[in-house]
Amino acid sequence: MPADFAILRKFLEPANRLALLTHEKPDGDAIGSCIAMAVLLGKLGKNATPCLIGPCPHPYRFLTDQINCLDILDQPIPPGTDALLVLDTGTWNQLGAGGSWLKNQDLPRMIVDHHRTQDDLGGPALVDTTAEATAVLVFQAYGHFGIKPDRLAANALFTALAFDTGWFRHSNVTPHTFRMAGELVDLGAQPTHIYNQVHQQEPLRRMQLRGKALSSLKLFHSGKVGLLRLGLNDFQDSGCTLADSEGLSDLPRQISGVEIAIALFEEAPGKVRVSLRSSGAGDVGKIAEAFSGGGHKAAAGCRLEMDLGLAEKTMLQAVQDQVGE
Repeated sequence: MPADFAILRKFLEPANRLALLTHEKPDGDAIGSCIAMAVLLGKLGKNATPCLIGPCPHPYRFLTDQINCLDILDQPIPPGTDALLVLDTGTWNQLGAGGSWLKNQDLPRMIVDHHRTQDDLGGPALVDTTAEATAVLVFQAYGHFGIKPDRLAANALFTALAFDTGWFRHSNVTPHTFRMAGELVDLGAQPTHIYNQVHQQEPLRRMQLRGKALSSLKLFHSGKVGLLRLGLNDFQDSGCTLADSEGLSDLPRQISGVEIAIALFEEAPGKVRVSLRSSGAGDVGKIAEAFSGGGHKAAAGCRLEMDLGLAEKTMLQAVQDQVGE
């Protein structure tokens, strides 16, 4: 069913200054959607500030450097903020530390998302689970309001679309995906520049972290499950933070025969972030939901309050039915 943008229009009518929030450890879709939405709201005569939960990951700073973005864990939202838009998530779990922050905000809020798993975050929601990325909904919002994205918005939307489709490789890609990408290029998006910024500007520490992740990679369940894990010491030894782990979750899927990839990242002693990927054979969204997480059939995540060893045993047991063992 097409998204009903009348809900968004009604929500925005009384708002003048908005804070745009997305999930913890933001990815290309989260950041790109927030920036493009901020540009749209500016063209509608409103003030909008993208707000991240922690610092912006290095690959996307070429976008955030062009617009005022805040880290809500370090900076207060602008005075006079009268509404909140939450993009690319509808669950408390994915908000992480931002969940407590959101609960303390006595402001109207609305969710714009494309994920299947949704909690009640306390406001109306514009959700389309058939959309390849949240950026698709933001792009459609431009059309609803009769506004064309400028070059910054076009680059942000292309970055988001490319990320959530695996640079147009994933099974969620449709003819619409390519039509949208083509329109964005016509509007000024620069695919080569975007790819170079996101994938060809790796700091040495990230390459070293990738090496640690590859060294930890093991196969289970007759080679159908690939698992990698990074502990706190791995992040510390390479001078990295959790934000530097983006993209590592897909590594096990590059191995022939792997149907489900599990990536375990230790956030703190006794706290593990789990990232799940499927080649299409299993529904990792259902697995994540069993642990109060969520996502899509092919990509999902959750958090576990246990040590890395127990987290590994727990997730290997959880995926067992999905791979027919």
